[in-house]
Amino acid sequence: MATLLFTRQEKLGLENFAVVTVEPAADQNEALALLKRALTDWAGKTVAGRAEWQGTGEDFNIGDFLLCESDPDLQSTFEKFGVKVKVLVSSDSTALVSYDEVLIDSDKF
Repeated sequence: MATLLFTRQEKLGLENFAVVTVEPAADQNEALALLKRALTDWAGKTVAGRAEWQGTGEDFNIGDFLLCESDPDLQSTFEKFGVKVKVLVSSDSTALVSYDEVLIDSDKF
């Protein structure tokens, strides 16, 4: 299993993110390749997949995937490829906490 962290960076910093796991994958490169292979097959061989791809102006990205991840044809395609994809979390900037946020309040000791 490998974990992918998708991010959207804008001028003011990180705007959105999604954490996705892909099985079986030894590393991030393999995970991304498996995800792309399955999504490409879905878009090329199913009506729903083609409609989603065209509906994005042929710019299907992780945000679009999050909106249709439960599509039955997509789930069948993942099964056909032997791929398990799990979205662990996705959010916008309102949920972001600085990596350097201090998590212990020493005033409470």
